[in-house]
Amino acid sequence: MAKSGSFKERFFSIAVTETASHIGRAVYFIGLSTAYWLGLTARRRQKRIAAMQLQRFQSERKQLQLSNDLSKAQLQYIKAQISPHFIFNALNAVYCSVEETDSASAEIISLLSQIMRYALADLDADGKVALSEEIANIGNIIKLAQLRYGDKCFIHFTCLGEVSNQRIIPVILSNLVENILSHGDLSDPLIPAVIKVILKNNSLYFYTKNKKNYIDLSVNKAWNSTGIEFAKQRLESYYPEKFTLDITNDSKIFETTLKIEYL
Repeated sequence: MAKSGSFKERFFSIAVTETASHIGRAVYFIGLSTAYWLGLTARRRQKRIAAMQLQRFQSERKQLQLSNDLSKAQLQYIKAQISPHFIFNALNAVYCSVEETDSASAEIISLLSQIMRYALADLDADGKVALSEEIANIGNIIKLAQLRYGDKCFIHFTCLGEVSNQRIIPVILSNLVENILSHGDLSDPLIPAVIKVILKNNSLYFYTKNKKNYIDLSVNKAWNSTGIEFAKQRLESYYPEKFTLDITNDSKIFETTLKIEYL
């Protein structure tokens, strides 16, 4: 009986061991096949994600190109509404007629002619102009305001940093300055209009601040809703993800802070 029991125990032990071995191999192969399936699925998923990202990038690039083309078309359309030669000839005729008798008026006409010539000039292939030309145009706009308002025009304009070899889309800064002159109160010496151009660390910083003209508040609101939006559209066309434009518009002061990276 003892031998019979011992045989049964050995047989049972061997059967259990073999069964465990078979189960272990089965688990191993199941785990291996599962890992392979997961890896294959992950790889396919990565390929799908990469394809989707490429498609999105191509779509965004196409959209950016369309937006850029639209911005250029809008600018050309605006220019097409004016006959530059006619206007410049008329301004030159007026300038010549008043140059000897009214030097102040002659200077105003000369500045106006320079500003318009800059705004209507043909652009290079990149759609940009030299930053030095944009800054010079801002200077002309400020001079024009000072001649117009005389000793009741208080504007602080500063430019810091090296501007040579830098390029920018035309009149984008000038438009923000024109907004100050059109809608700001420039007559308060305690709160003068401030315009700053700073270049550092491969970036341009442009800041404006002006006291609000309370007589013109409704116009100010209209400009904020259209002028700022148009400026943003142009910036997004040429400097996608490389600019920030912050607006502060409280009851007394209007401020703009623009940063453009890697002009």
